[in-house]
Amino acid sequence: MVVNISETISKCFIYLIGEPQQHFGGRVLPTGIEVLKVYFFHNKKENVQPKDAVKSVVKRICKI
Repeated sequence: MVVNISETISKCFIYLIGEPQQHFGGRVLPTGIEVLKVYFFHNKKENVQPKDAVKSVVKRICKI
């Protein structure tokens, strides 16, 4: 089986945002980029519906 590296990278790398991440970086409010990274982690990697991904990210921000 031949795997195209550019296709594999494009599935997890988002232009101008970078690699999606599961958690925010610390105990301070996250930057806009960090919020988008966590959103895309839920939306793209975990296949969560956009509405539910937004709810999850907002809950995480409120905890901080």
